[in-house]
Amino acid sequence: MNGPLDAERIVDEAWRLLESGRAKNARRMLEELLVGGGLEPYDEADARHLLGSVLEELGDTNGMVREWLLVRRLDAADDPPRSRLSPKHFERVAERALAELPEALRAQLGNVAVLVDDRPTELLVRDGVDPRLLGLFSGISMPNQSTLGGAPYPTVITLFQRNLEEEADDDAELAEQIRITVIHETAHYFGLSDDDLERLGLG
Repeated sequence: MNGPLDAERIVDEAWRLLESGRAKNARRMLEELLVGGGLEPYDEADARHLLGSVLEELGDTNGMVREWLLVRRLDAADDPPRSRLSPKHFERVAERALAELPEALRAQLGNVAVLVDDRPTELLVRDGVDPRLLGLFSGISMPNQSTLGGAPYPTVITLFQRNLEEEADDDAELAEQIRITVIHETAHYFGLSDDDLERLGLG
């Protein structure tokens, strides 16, 4: 049986193995941790989340989805009863982030819906989306719309509130995480790179 500190150490070591190109070793280490049992739900979720990434690296898409679906369920079960921010407050923070964009860009966002959800849906995870993703752009970016004759389905930026709240220790850090996520997902729509964001003072 592994305690919280043991589990954290093992997950950290598995991450280092993955980063150094030793995905098979990371997989073995994480599977041994999970088989051992006795983990707290959040430790199990962290281990399975990393195992999903390892399996993705190894080309095992089915295994990745299996682990990430479990992560989604474990994270949801561990949620506090209420979100840290009310829906209206969360939306106001996102709107302030959008207001930072240059006016010329804001004027072109009229057809882009910005939605808020707790976390990626089970269907998205089955499609390979990380259950701990902070934000998601779906649709066709503006540069590609001109060559493809417009967007055939809605262009949407979704912010995942529970995941964003989990990443932040306090409200100030949460506001910054929302800001970063909104700007980066909006950048996907405009086809902007990280260098472009830096040049605009939004990096």
